[in-house]
Order: sequence, then structure tokens, then C-alpha cells
Amino acid sequence: MLLKECLSEADFDEALNYCRRFPAFIGGWNNFLFQKTNRFPEANCRNFWMEAENGNRIYFCGRTYTFPKVTPNLSIYCDERLNIDRKTFYSGLDEIRSKFSEFYNFGDGVVVTYEPIVSEYCAWYNNRFPDHPKLGEYPCITYFMSDAQKVQLAKDYQNGIPLPEGYIFDIVDIENDSEIITKTWRHAGPGDLEHTKAKLKHFPSSLVREKSTKQPIAFEMIDMSGLCNHLFTLPEHRQKGIGSAVEKDLCLKLIRENMTPYKTVELFNEDVIASSDRSKYWTRWELNGKPVHIIYKDVPNRSFLIFCSKLTSKFDKIELWNIFDEISKLIPHIFKLDGVAAIAYGFISEAYKEWYFNRFPLMDLKDFPCCYYFMTKKQQQMLIEDFKDGIKLPDDYFFDDADIEKDAEVILNTWRHAAPGDLETTKTKIRGLPSSLVREKATNKAIAFELVDSSGFMNHLFTFPEHRNKGIGAAVEIDLCIKLIK
Repeated sequence: MLLKECLSEADFDEALNYCRRFPAFIGGWNNFLFQKTNRFPEANCRNFWMEAENGNRIYFCGRTYTFPKVTPNLSIYCDERLNIDRKTFYSGLDEIRSKFSEFYNFGDGVVVTYEPIVSEYCAWYNNRFPDHPKLGEYPCITYFMSDAQKVQLAKDYQNGIPLPEGYIFDIVDIENDSEIITKTWRHAGPGDLEHTKAKLKHFPSSLVREKSTKQPIAFEMIDMSGLCNHLFTLPEHRQKGIGSAVEKDLCLKLIRENMTPYKTVELFNEDVIASSDRSKYWTRWELNGKPVHIIYKDVPNRSFLIFCSKLTSKFDKIELWNIFDEISKLIPHIFKLDGVAAIAYGFISEAYKEWYFNRFPLMDLKDFPCCYYFMTKKQQQMLIEDFKDGIKLPDDYFFDDADIEKDAEVILNTWRHAAPGDLETTKTKIRGLPSSLVREKATNKAIAFELVDSSGFMNHLFTFPEHRNKGIGAAVEIDLCIKLIK
């Protein structure tokens, strides 16, 4: 056995002492501290380590939760300059797999790590699970506060953090505020409402309210690894410095608890990266002058069933149930997922719901009813004729091809139905299917777009709020329709 498990108080003290090697082990240090002090009792944790070259260690911190449907997490920590022996590391991962069998069910688990682990982990995963989809990837730049920066922040705001007129810092109301905090988190999934409540209950957080409404308009918290998590300001209250104030307030609370603030910023979030690089309070984690990317790896956990029939068709319910049973046997893996989406209408929709609740009584199934629009042949001809000379945009905007690497994350980040694994799906849509995108000339940033999916369905028409009411969204839709007609 290569792995040694942390079980005793002495094991945790040893791990805490080893993990003082910041920033590489900062999440591990918090993880062990919170476990030793039972700071987050809703987490079920197991921790292992293996010895690498020259006495270096690789730590594996696995975490599940008592909340139903919250994604398990495996964080892997090592020195970023470590040379990894592939054969030995694979053996260690095989042991991890045997100890976290539920983590490797199709559609489960997020792995958080960085190079040199990432490449080796992906190679091992592809070798051990050749039939599973490719792991989704969410790379982030990591920022942390040095001891000097922590002292500077505390000194600069020893008399408090100012807010614009009309806003106040307030203690979070766990029951009343948790829902909006969860709903505004782009990575939230089933079960995360209770997860949010627990984080707010056990850990430091920061929240600002609007005085006139008493409503929360900006907030941030931390997670089980001590990571500053989900800094968010409602759009109508942005550009006032409130988000920055919330971040500073949370960091001061962490510093008072003898913790080192750190955060990860996704690569598409260029404005936050630029402001963090400029800040005198943040240090970017680098190796040889280049940022070290923390990578969130997960297995796509959503599949689709599409049922098509004439609305006038008549079916016997027993016959349909038999068909659904046969489908569940032919493609059983997708019925193990919370993320299976069935698209249907009329009698088939009702029959499927009845069958699903009968066969999977412990699972949840939500309705998202939609109106359905299409273009007749005559309307298609009319559209082509009306815009034969092109589609006009306001000055300062232009149509452009979507850049798969640059634009996919921005597009995904604005989609309210986005789920783990959808980044690769978005890239595939852009690469293989028609799309439409408009950029702002001054910044060259994508500000409006629309895609189609593998059923030809027009998907995610979006314009950034500050560019709305200019006809840009309508222009994007028309442009995409013309591409589809052609």
C-alpha cells in the first residue's frame, strides 16, 4: 500500500505542519485545520498521502457531504516543481479509486489540482475509464495574500471599509439570504442550497444590503478549503466599488482568524484578473514567471432524451412504458444521472413523467415548459429577402466569428442552465455548428451571441446588460437564422 491515511490527532498535526508550504498547500492546510476543529461537521472527509521523490509528499483530500446531490470533491496537493514518477503515481491513484468508489461513478466528482498533477491524472483517468466522456476543465489563476499584504490590508482599513451612500454591511440571514446567494452562483447544482447554508453558518462571510430595501446585493463566502468563493454583486449595483469592499471585508475576517486569504479567478474573467494583478493586496501564484493554474476537472453529467411524434398520434400508456423500460436498458448510464433531460410534448411528456416517478421514486424531475416557434418556408424566404443587403448594427459593434478558446467560457458563463462539463459541449457547438456573435469595437469583447445545439435548436440568445435596448440581440438572432436557412 502506497497511501497512508490521516486518522489520529498526531497525523493531522503532522499534515498541518507539512502543508504550511504556501501557496501550493494552502487549501490542504485549511482542509486539515477545519477537520481537526470539526468546523464543518456536514463534510465527510478522508485524507491520504504518499511519498514522492526526495521525501516530498502528495496529499489527497477527499470530501463528500451529508447533503443529498452535492458533488464530491477530491483535492490533490503537491509541490508545483515536483517530478512525478508515472508508474508510482498511477498506483497511488488506483488506491484512491478503491477508497472513493462513489467518486468515480459516471457523472460524479470534481478534482481540484494543478500541474504537474493535472496531466498525469488525466492520462490515468483516460486509461482507466476509456468509455467515459473526456474530463471537463475549468482553469483558474490563483491569488493569495503574503504576510506583508495581510498586514497592509489590516492597517489600511483599521477604521473600517467605506461603502457608497445607501448601502450597509450586515450579518447574513442564513434562512432568508441563502437562496439568492445560491441562485446567483453559476456552479450551483441540486443540493447546494443546504450546502450554502452550512458554509454561511460555520465560516466567515461578507454581505452588503441596500438600505432602502434591506435586500442583499453583494456577498462572498469561503468553502471547506478556505477558498474565497462566489464574490457576486447584483448587476444594477455594480461599478460602485461594492464588490471590492465585500472582498476586503471577508479577507479581514479571515486574517483575524489567522487564515491566509486566497481566491481563484477563471481565465475568461479578464477584468478581475487585471484588477487582481494591479492590486497591492494580492500576489499571483507563479512558477518561472508564469501563472500556476488551478484546474477543476469533472465528468460531464448531463444527457438528453428527445421524444418526437405527431401531436395527433395516439399511444397506449402501457406500450409507452414498455418502450421507456427498453430505453433505460439500452442506455442505462444516463438514468443514473441527476442531469438527464427529457424533451417531449403532449401525451408522451405526461406518460414519461408517470413512468419516471414509478421507476425512480427517489429521484426528482422538474418541468420547464416552453412555447415553441419555428419559421415557415414563406417566412424563411421573407427573411432572406429583407436582409439581402446585410444586417445593420449600431456604430461601435461588428459581427465576428466566435473564437472557440477565447469566447466559449464567456458564452457558458452567461447561460443560466450551464452544468459541469458544458464547457467542452459549448466548444463543440461553436466548432461544428452555425453560431452568431457580435463584438464591441473598442474592446473586441463578445457582447452578444447565439448558438444551436445538436438537434438544430437555437440556444442561448444573450446580450450583456450594458449593451441591451440597441437591437443587437434581434440582429444576432436574424443572423443565425439566415445561416441556418442557407
